[in-house]
This record gives sequence, structure tokens and C-alpha cells, in this order.
Amino acid sequence: MPGRDYGDPEHELWELGSYGSAQWSSSDSAARRKPSFVRVWTWSNQLGDRSIYDIISLLGLMGEASVTQMIWSKLGEAAGRFIDYPFLDPELLGFAYSTSWEAKLREPKALVRGALRQLDVPEFIIQRPKSSFGINIHGWALKGGIFEPLVPLAAKVVPERDLRSLHSDDWPKASIFWALINYGIWKRLCVNGEPLESLEEELKHEMSGSEVMHMAEAEAACLNS
Repeated sequence: MPGRDYGDPEHELWELGSYGSAQWSSSDSAARRKPSFVRVWTWSNQLGDRSIYDIISLLGLMGEASVTQMIWSKLGEAAGRFIDYPFLDPELLGFAYSTSWEAKLREPKALVRGALRQLDVPEFIIQRPKSSFGINIHGWALKGGIFEPLVPLAAKVVPERDLRSLHSDDWPKASIFWALINYGIWKRLCVNGEPLESLEEELKHEMSGSEVMHMAEAEAACLNS
């Protein structure tokens, strides 16, 4: 297991849930890595001598999970609904953190799977692999990929040269490309207040241009062959 020098920005703990390229962020946005985790670093040091497994788990609960909860709660609030998170029940958390890690790590998600087996949930569901965003990085992160028509839309907020500099089959850079595309479109809609129909028309125009370009490339390839 790694040491407990959590004040080191290169400590393995800070790689968990880390997306994007620290090197690109530092050079292209004047960001500095150390201040970005001072708050969680201070918080982790308050955990005293707790197990590294506890620290990793609590960072996930208080970090990524809490951000997701806030987003879902705001979506529910906008629809006049209250969203409850049963896994935050104090008794359940007390049970989870009083159970030994040896028991919890017997297999992936051991406690959850054990509970499901007691409820006679079919084994093929219990063992079913987790799904994810399955599109190959080469299909969307490189220039000319399926997100190409979205680049001009986002470029009205984020400089196009920055977006283009992130075309890469290297996941850290690609994840920033994904994030900035989302940010650019979100800002135009939610901050600048541009109508959705306006962006849809832009997208249709860009997509029709991309289709013409791909047809021309295909015809040129056929002629050359």
C-alpha cells in the first residue's frame, strides 16, 4: 500500500477519480495542481489513522458521489421532485464501515452481491459486467470523429485551437476534449441563453458539411484505387 504522505501532489491517492491531463491544464490554462486538492488533502489528514481503504472509500463518497447527487437533486428539484439516496442512511453507513475489509473485498462488491443472493436474484444478473461508454476513443477524440460537428458550436466559447490541441488517442487529453465540448454547449444554452433551436440549426449545417466532405473523400479514395 502507498505511504501516508498525502501532501505530495504525486501521491497515488490523488490519481483516483482524476480525469484529464494535469500537464495540459498546467501549461494551457495556468492551472496549478497543488491548490486543486488542498481541501481534500486537508480533509483526508483529519481521518487520522483510518485504513487507506476507508480513506479511498470516503473520498469517493464525499467527492464524485456527492457531486453526482447534487446534479441529480437539482434535476429533481426542477421537476418538483425530491430525490432520496438510501445508501446515505446513517445505520447503513455504520454497518458498512464496521464490516472488515477482508469480508468486503472477498470478491468485487461482496456485500452487495451477498445480499442479492439472499434475495434469490439470479446469478447472471449478480455477475453481469458493468457497462460503460463503449465507443472507441479513436471514434470521437480524433479530428474527423463523430464529435467533429460539435467543435464549431463549442468553439464560440472555447478557442478552437484549444479544442484542436486536445485531439488525441491519449485518454487524459481526450477527456478534456469531451469536457470542453460539453462546457461550450452548456454555456451557450444555460448561461448565454441562446435558444436550443439556434444551436440545432448550426449543428444541422455542420453535419451536412461533414457529410459532403466525407462523400468527397470517399469518391477520391475510389478514384485513387
